[in-house]
Amino acid sequence: MKFLRTKKIYAENLVNLHKRRRRRKRERAWPCILLSLFGLCATSAVAFFTLDMGADAIADIALKNVRVARGMNLFIESAKGNPFRGYVFSGVKLLSQKGDILFSAEDLSGTLNFTSILHALQILIEGGDFSTLLSSNFPLYKISARNARFDSPLGEVDAKSSVVRFAASEQGGLRLKIDLAYAIGALPLTGGLDIEVPALSMNSGIEINRGDITLGKGELALAGTIKFEKDALFELQGSARAMELSEIYALLSLGLPANAALSDYGGKIDADFSIDSNAGDLTATASVDFKGGRLVGYPVSYLSARVKYAASRLSADNLKTAIFGVPLEGYFSADPKAGDFALRLDSTNAQMSEIAKLYPALGNAGGNIQKLSLFVSMTNGVPSGAIELSSPLISVMNKSIKNAALQVKLGNDGSAGVSGKFIFEGSQAFIQGTVPSFLSSPTLNLTANLKDLDVRKIANIIPNGKNYAPFGKLDAGFVIKGEVDNPTITGLVSAPMLAILDHTFSSPTLSFDLSLNLSASGASVSYPSKGTFTASNGVISASGLNIRYSKVMAPFSIETGKLTVAKGASAIPPDNEALYKSATLTRDGAVTLDNPAKLDFDADIDVSLRLLNILTGKASGDIDMYEALKDASNAAIKQEGNADFRVASVNIAGTKDKPSISVVKIEQDGKPKETKDKVKKMF
Repeated sequence: MKFLRTKKIYAENLVNLHKRRRRRKRERAWPCILLSLFGLCATSAVAFFTLDMGADAIADIALKNVRVARGMNLFIESAKGNPFRGYVFSGVKLLSQKGDILFSAEDLSGTLNFTSILHALQILIEGGDFSTLLSSNFPLYKISARNARFDSPLGEVDAKSSVVRFAASEQGGLRLKIDLAYAIGALPLTGGLDIEVPALSMNSGIEINRGDITLGKGELALAGTIKFEKDALFELQGSARAMELSEIYALLSLGLPANAALSDYGGKIDADFSIDSNAGDLTATASVDFKGGRLVGYPVSYLSARVKYAASRLSADNLKTAIFGVPLEGYFSADPKAGDFALRLDSTNAQMSEIAKLYPALGNAGGNIQKLSLFVSMTNGVPSGAIELSSPLISVMNKSIKNAALQVKLGNDGSAGVSGKFIFEGSQAFIQGTVPSFLSSPTLNLTANLKDLDVRKIANIIPNGKNYAPFGKLDAGFVIKGEVDNPTITGLVSAPMLAILDHTFSSPTLSFDLSLNLSASGASVSYPSKGTFTASNGVISASGLNIRYSKVMAPFSIETGKLTVAKGASAIPPDNEALYKSATLTRDGAVTLDNPAKLDFDADIDVSLRLLNILTGKASGDIDMYEALKDASNAAIKQEGNADFRVASVNIAGTKDKPSISVVKIEQDGKPKETKDKVKKMF
């Protein structure tokens, strides 16, 4: 019995052992099974996420829709992706019916929002309203474009990168956050927009929660509402800071004169604005502050105004500005559709010292413009208006202008007539003429006259002019032509008598032309300035030496510190002159305006042989040249009945106080002959 019981126990233990072994095998198998299943799922997921699924179908739908609905052509080089990782469309081009490229992008990608898609399916299964489905369950999460390009009303736009992110808004609509990295021409446009779309329908609108945009060097912030109905309705508020006028002009072109250069517009604009549109009627208000620049080519130091646009009319009140350094106040109104406008600006007691800050070359300007008024209008395309100026006394470059009165009257053809009078340094002056195209591209066509002007009072207008030691009273006529800030002045000056460098001329005339630069960077006279000095039937007197002439002609130019007399300048004596028959410069000569002035001239002089012999026979040394010439000329005059002449080539050097002459060649028997020492110093 004991044996049987032992055998039974052994059998039971053997069965339990096999059970335990089978259980351990099963326990070891489950991890392998689970690991195999996980590997299979992971491999399937990787394959699923990397496979291209539906990209070509989406591209085909887009192509057909664009052709049928819009009549345009869409080209896509390649389409990749699947619903899980998103889609990428490369080489995208949208062409108009004419074949023009409207939009292109290196690649355009989109990512689906599966949470919204699943939620939308649930709503549809449960019988939800399809009209409100998209706004709360928009199927896209993100759309991005890289290296895209498209046309806009402002010109061609390069979108280096642009990203639009979609999310449900708190009000149940759709919220878009847009990142911009654009370039419109050469002008960068970057920043971001936060927009809400309450419902996706053509009658819905958008709410701009916030827009922060950098445009060129300026910054723009805006917010508001836009509704898409039959007529777009919108309410926008915003501000602009440090906007560059030249950039805005280049971007919008503004309909300003086509011939205006970009440099004609400059400065910075700050503005706070509000824009409303109701049933197509646009109303806009703005507080504008402009500083430091140019408008239509004119220097404008500042401009501020309250601007309003309503009922198709633009107006600006409380207008304050400074043009050419003159502070002005007034108003402006215009009807852009009709082309009508009116501008009124007035100033009282404008200080010349303030104007001179804009033009440093005016020096210590003083006095004031007592009254300045400007009124210009356009009605039915016909301009009218006037500018009036008066001043009892102003000083410019240390020159006084008294009792000035100027009137500019605008004609029906757009040109302006100018008339005025004033007293300049004691001389009565008049100015008259016209300014064609006064309102668009003004150019000067003026004449001016001066009577009995003391030349000593204007000597310092010419660089180192006092070194000429001028003396005499002038009558002068001027012609002023060219652009307002860069005119050319030609003139003719005459005098009964004029002294220059201690040489006295009888009845001389002087013609000249100058170029002025009146830009805001600093007024100046442009050198070299040129002209021609002429005189007839007079006597050149110097230190008691009198040389008669029937005609003197000397073309010249002036650079800073230097007077150049051109080759060919000449003097011709009256008939039967005993001293000389002619004198002509053989190269350009110069007077360097040091103190004293230095001389450097080469000339051929057909001179009395008697005079020449006396001069060349003089001993060298410290001799007064003028006294020697007087002695020699008196001796020659006594022999005028037997005068014999020779052409001598001479060099005149030294200073005006102590000139020297070197005789280089003397003609003999009709042939030039060098002097014995080639160059013989006479003085």
